[in-house]
Amino acid sequence: MRLPPDPVLPDPAASRFSALVTCRHDRLPGVALGAATAALLPPPLRYEPPEPGRLDPPLVVDPGLDPDRRFEGWLQLGQVPPDGPREAASRGQRQDHVAEIRPSAPLLRPRLWLVVDRWSDEGPAVSVTDGAGGVWRTSRGRAGPRSPCRCRGPRGGAVRAGHARPGRDRLGAGALGAGHAAGHPRPRRHHPRGAGGRGRGQCRRRRGRGQSRRRRGGPQPPDKPTGTAVRCILQPGRTYRLDLDLRWTGTLYEQDESGARKAVATATAEEGKSYAPRDQGSQPTARAYFFRTARVPQRPAGAGPVPDRRPDYGTPERLAFLTSRRDIFEPEMLQRHLLGYTPAQSETARFRDDPVAAHFDAGHVAALARAYGFALRLGLRRVDVPHDSADPASRGRLLLLEPAWGPLRAPELLGSADRIRHERAGRAACPMPRPGGTLEAQQPLEGRAWYEVHVHARAGDGGADGRLPGVTFRTSRWRSPAEMMAGLGFPPAGDPGRPQGDIEIAALPAFPQPVLEGEDAAFEAAMEALGLRGWPPAGEAPRVSQLWLRPSAGAGPARRCAGVLVEAPEPIHRPGRAELGAPRVLTRAAPAQGLPLPVRRRDRGGTRLLLLATAPFAPQRFQRPLPRQIVPPVLLLPLADLRAGATVTGRLALRERPGFAGEA
Repeated sequence: MRLPPDPVLPDPAASRFSALVTCRHDRLPGVALGAATAALLPPPLRYEPPEPGRLDPPLVVDPGLDPDRRFEGWLQLGQVPPDGPREAASRGQRQDHVAEIRPSAPLLRPRLWLVVDRWSDEGPAVSVTDGAGGVWRTSRGRAGPRSPCRCRGPRGGAVRAGHARPGRDRLGAGALGAGHAAGHPRPRRHHPRGAGGRGRGQCRRRRGRGQSRRRRGGPQPPDKPTGTAVRCILQPGRTYRLDLDLRWTGTLYEQDESGARKAVATATAEEGKSYAPRDQGSQPTARAYFFRTARVPQRPAGAGPVPDRRPDYGTPERLAFLTSRRDIFEPEMLQRHLLGYTPAQSETARFRDDPVAAHFDAGHVAALARAYGFALRLGLRRVDVPHDSADPASRGRLLLLEPAWGPLRAPELLGSADRIRHERAGRAACPMPRPGGTLEAQQPLEGRAWYEVHVHARAGDGGADGRLPGVTFRTSRWRSPAEMMAGLGFPPAGDPGRPQGDIEIAALPAFPQPVLEGEDAAFEAAMEALGLRGWPPAGEAPRVSQLWLRPSAGAGPARRCAGVLVEAPEPIHRPGRAELGAPRVLTRAAPAQGLPLPVRRRDRGGTRLLLLATAPFAPQRFQRPLPRQIVPPVLLLPLADLRAGATVTGRLALRERPGFAGEA
């Protein structure tokens, strides 16, 4: 469920962010619950999906602190109705659920509102803890409809709960309150307790908006040349005077021919406003320095071309022009602040829905370019198809994307000193600018295509545009991690996938080190130990094979499942973007927790996965409780989508017998 986005606010102190809500139930620890996993609940528990609610009239949760904060509705989390009467909670049989909220950015003094339909001293009880282990204090407001209940955090944060519709015992999440990017990105949890509603649901994206005082802002906005905690951008082509008020304190000595020292002048801070050089009169210590800023390139009369002041390639002046020269300005000179791009040079499997970005080590780059009449854009074009200049819809045409200028998203690209400044600025008590900034833009890309992205400086007065060096990359055949899992045969939703083939192995050896991932030698050694040396690659299409252990003599004809081999034409595990977790198999012996596959091997490119069980098992069908249905064993393969802050769990239905079982 995705809520509609908030409108763009003109108030610079208002922040917008998203949050991921993951709900769990104590009957299935460690499992994110939703429509896909509700069948794992033991009977008679059942699952009710989430639904939105509406408040009429709107609810003002804190008239004293935030009178303009009104809520017109709430998101009802998925529910597991109690399996017995409400009195069971007093006998220690209550069923707990946990809703974990992970904001997309660190928050300063966040607020969270909870809507509880019916509140009493007996329940439901709500406790809140944060990622630092702090327990938030709970207090009741006045009785009556929509009376607030406040949970005060150890750092000043608050969780408020208000009554809504009477007659139903449910817990719903109102909105994630105000906070700017500050502090540490620790998750906040609220634990609704008691026989009342138990919030649970699939991983959800929640969008929130709040207002708070800016503590540690992002990079300098392009339209803010001066102000607090920003670099002062001077006007081009102006003469400035820099006045220095210098003072000296201490004692000046002279030394004669014999080496004896003699004091000749002594001054305090108030007296040290002048000094007297030898054989000269008294002179003031104050100094004034004049300098002139670089001018905007002037277009000559007659609308002729602007003279090119850039040195030629290969000359010594070219390097000084790009890295240190300050008496002129050309947009190419911003290259001295460019850290890199996302995607990086020659990346070959970029998800098609991921944004493109350029990273700088200075937060005032956009403001500096604007002062000289340039607006920074991101240029994007395909380089594997020809461009027809006469066709405005040519696939190879240059697209100028309107980017968002925000905080640096790749601080690991900074130098050692700037990394320390970036880290300290995030913890500083006073406002201070963080080094760096990122230009980021979203554009749907075509699959398996080569693109070039670069920073484009658009001239505002019709002059010549400039550009910075760019990078080339190739897109993936898939748009997102969820689409990749479905393409591999592990669909996160709907019916589970099926293996494309079966492989018989003679023996399942013991592996002293269960997990060795990212090593080609370890992967090949494991394949050779299974008797699969020289196994051909998958080619252009993904391939999933189920491994079967050949029965030994006298053990009967039944074959047992030993694991799964997953192969893909491009990386499945992508560090920093989409990372694989620990797989498990839901079987008759372990219908809820699942049977782990502890032996894992992955090649260096992340394109081949070998998942093995320590003890082979018989993949038999079993009956799940709700809905009552006979189902095959299912392999669950989690993939962490680090950009979305969610976990995509792919599902593969294992065969009960290999396809070659009937062959002679």
